[in-house]
Amino acid sequence: MSKIYIVLQGKETGVFDNWADCEKNVKGFSGAKYKSFKNEAAIEENKEYSDFYFSGSSTVTKNNVSVTVKKISNDLSDDKYIYVDGACSGNPGLGEYQCVSLIDGNRKIIFGSEKYKKTTNNIMEFLALVEALKYNEKHDNSYLIYSDSVTAIAWVRNKKHKSSLKFSNTTEDSIDQLEEAENYLQSNTNYNFSKILKWDTKSRGEIPADFGRK
Repeated sequence: MSKIYIVLQGKETGVFDNWADCEKNVKGFSGAKYKSFKNEAAIEENKEYSDFYFSGSSTVTKNNVSVTVKKISNDLSDDKYIYVDGACSGNPGLGEYQCVSLIDGNRKIIFGSEKYKKTTNNIMEFLALVEALKYNEKHDNSYLIYSDSVTAIAWVRNKKHKSSLKFSNTTEDSIDQLEEAENYLQSNTNYNFSKILKWDTKSRGEIPADFGRK
């Protein structure tokens, strides 16, 4: 996972997954206040930044869309939530993704992907999130979508992936779907990006869609 950059005071406050975006919002801004963290555990050790990151009022705004970063409520079994996750054996390696719901304590798989021959965990997380947005759009954007991937959320927010995976015969399947996902995000205005929420693994444990391959 890339570093997490949090801007408390700047041209735009928010959470970013790369220095370039963070720098744009703090460079030349008098009294800028920001910090980088290697992971969520490090954020939780700094109360001021942790309160902002997990409060529910923390948003990232880019291209007129926002992502909310907040802790999940105590009630996980609710038909208003769906959860996505990706898994990959190796980096790159064999991967897949899925989306689930929890109703009355029962986990239900809403959709799952084929197995990709050569992909990465970030790609799987990203594709899962885009497919969840499509699913949500078909259901009047009535669900809140939880993902535990800062990288995938950032890629969706920016409507573009940043994978360095090279094209080959073995990567053709995931590369093709990456292009389709980007086209959907860039050409569609009906999905609701604000429905995406960041799952807090440290306080809640693994996301319900987790494949259990740790």
